[in-house]
Amino acid sequence: MKRVFPVVSAIIIGILLAKFMFNQYKYDTKLDTVFNNGTKVYFIQQGVYSSFESMQTSLASFTYYIYTLDSDKYYAYIAITKSPENSEKLKGYYSNLGYTIYVKELNVNNTDFLSLLEQYDTLLSKSSENSVIEAITIQSLKKYEELVK
Repeated sequence: MKRVFPVVSAIIIGILLAKFMFNQYKYDTKLDTVFNNGTKVYFIQQGVYSSFESMQTSLASFTYYIYTLDSDKYYAYIAITKSPENSEKLKGYYSNLGYTIYVKELNVNNTDFLSLLEQYDTLLSKSSENSVIEAITIQSLKKYEELVK
């Protein structure tokens, strides 16, 4: 009986302390808005690669690009836009240059980046020169890395 009392009291004290700790951290509803209510952004994906070296080789002709690593695959992105019309424009632009392009929709929550992206989209929708389109896509990728990543 002497050995049972300390064990039972330790379990009860542990349960009470755990309940106290869980009550200190209330469920934060802001987490739902961070993950679910982002603004849809169109990432222009050039390809998926199994190694970093093969990605670098394939993207050697691009001045600037970003990539993500997911499940041992490298996903390379060459442009970002908020506008569905501009995503089609960019897809056509890069397809005409001979690249296989995919449009990937992701949610972004950074308001500073989204407001800059709107400005880039305005410029992109009014532009048809290749050098201007390339400059806009490079700037948007750099700002994404600076403000979001």
